[in-house]
Amino acid sequence: MGEREWQALTKSEEAFMVNSYEIDILAGVWGDLDDADQSRPVKELAEILLALIDRGWIDKLRAMRNKLDHQQHQRTQDQQTVEDIARAGGMPDS
Repeated sequence: MGEREWQALTKSEEAFMVNSYEIDILAGVWGDLDDADQSRPVKELAEILLALIDRGWIDKLRAMRNKLDHQQHQRTQDQQTVEDIARAGGMPDS
């Protein structure tokens, strides 16, 4: 994407572009949307996101990998918490 293309984005398109680097793109984008778009139905907002993906400006596979990495990290943290609780309760390690 060039400078001219970036400048041509609407505020809401820009919000999706910026938030596409986050794990939770849809949750993170709400506060950055144009005021008029904040009240639009999710289906309409998804059309903005899909148009950016179709242009090749957001890599949907990268976004999916980020989400999977986050889920794996969360599972690892959950397992560690369970092990910590078990040790604190005097249970032997498995």
